[in-house]
Amino acid sequence: MQKRSYWAILQKTSAVTREVIKQHYGPERLDVDSAVFFAGVLQDFQQVADCLGPEQQLILDLGCGKGHFAVLLAALGYRVIGVDLPGLVGEFQGIDRPGWITDLWTAFARRFGTTYLQANGQQLPFPAQAFAAVVGYANLEHIAQAGGDEHLLLTEVHRVLKPQGH
Repeated sequence: MQKRSYWAILQKTSAVTREVIKQHYGPERLDVDSAVFFAGVLQDFQQVADCLGPEQQLILDLGCGKGHFAVLLAALGYRVIGVDLPGLVGEFQGIDRPGWITDLWTAFARRFGTTYLQANGQQLPFPAQAFAAVVGYANLEHIAQAGGDEHLLLTEVHRVLKPQGH
């Protein structure tokens, strides 16, 4: 997939995000997504995509946040499950109203075929060796802030990652 196609997908996810946030907050919070943010996501995503194996593999997007990275992975043909802590998605941006992230994830699931769960990355609800790859985009720096333990998280990632996984 070319860079232009990735950008088109990010524009669609941004539109869905704005729609859901507007339902919960009104127009005053439409600053959450920006072209600068998405340009960074796109650049980082291209580097991650180059490391992944064949399409149709199951990938875990750990600490998925709003879920944009998961949507991009799904567009490449991967089956993706995004996971983040309940109640913390958006907290660092001041988005604290209950339900908004569930509504956003539901909208992404309907439109883009992704799956999302609220779960603790230190105790993932998946069997051992379930995932061909685990992606954690811009989230390790938040583990300690959320009261977590990076070592426990990485041990759990190792548990759910298939041998020879990424």
